[in-house]
Amino acid sequence: MPKETFNQLKSEKRERIKQGLIETFGTLGYDQTTVSTIIKVCEIPRGSFYQYFEDKYDAFYYIILEIQKEKMRYLEPLLGKFGNVPFLDLYVELYSKGIEFAFNHPTAFKIGQILYKSHSYEMEQLWQTFEKMAMDFYIDLLKKDQTLGFIRKDINIEMVAKILYRLNSVDVVEEFIKGKNRETLLSIAIDSINILKDGIKEQ
Repeated sequence: MPKETFNQLKSEKRERIKQGLIETFGTLGYDQTTVSTIIKVCEIPRGSFYQYFEDKYDAFYYIILEIQKEKMRYLEPLLGKFGNVPFLDLYVELYSKGIEFAFNHPTAFKIGQILYKSHSYEMEQLWQTFEKMAMDFYIDLLKKDQTLGFIRKDINIEMVAKILYRLNSVDVVEEFIKGKNRETLLSIAIDSINILKDGIKEQ
């Protein structure tokens, strides 16, 4: 996390550094980004960088948390629906908000793929942490739906959670980077959820 020196900066300078970090990591990826690149893009001296952050990972972790906070602002209108609406129905709305965030913050959104594709030990550990958090969130809501009778008792909830997690955290990012439009991205979620809900076997 940033040091207190960073938190004491004027908001305009903090925002400039934040956007510089997003641009750097979002363009080059974590593995190819260096402190030298960061200080050049953010227009700060090397000494100042180490007054603000411990190292490159510390700066990246800060950016990930900032992106999460911004994305949560998009999801806040839906939070009251958890537990009241079947999660598979609500999932498409969550996914749609994620797409809205992606098109409003394209570089920040692409940073999600950096976690998935990086070969560094730090990124692998961070990815596993976020994956567990997301999986626990999905599993909890799906189990509630199972208790309420929205999902069959014999369904493997962990497997459903993994499918939903990959769809939202990996597949949509890759399709977004390929340049797919909003309608196409949303249709991926709708079609996937319909298959999960209805299956593919002829009734």
